Amino acid sequence: MKDNVLKSLFFENTILKIIALAFAIALWFLVIGEKKVEVSFRIPLELKNLPKDMMIIGESVREIEVTILGSKKLLQKLSPAQLMASVDLSDTHVGINNLRIAHSDIKAPKALEIINVNPSSILVHLEPTAKEQETGK
Repeated sequence: MKDNVLKSLFFENTILKIIALAFAIALWFLVIGEKKVEVSFRIPLELKNLPKDMMIIGESVREIEVTILGSKKLLQKLSPAQLMASVDLSDTHVGINNLRIAHSDIKAPKALEIINVNPSSILVHLEPTAKEQETGK
């Protein structure tokens, strides 16, 4: 009986099994053979959580260049509107602040990998708001 089960497992529906194996191999080559490419985008940089008693002096960087690694197919569908970068200003102080832009500060689809950010840091000059300056005198 055991021989009968093994025989039927391997030799029944042979054509269907060969076709299924061929599809599995083709699918494997399709997935493994997909090439990864790098693409650069210029995306807006949002400065968030500015303390209420401070204001930004001068012009700060409002756009950064991000290089992304991913499948060619996925990157062709990607638009810069799907990417967003933000830097948290909550821990800043009066004066010039050097803020690092980490890969984690960039929101992108999960299947993509951020490999480069340019610039990787920005300078933001903060001063007390006009009301704070008047009350301080």
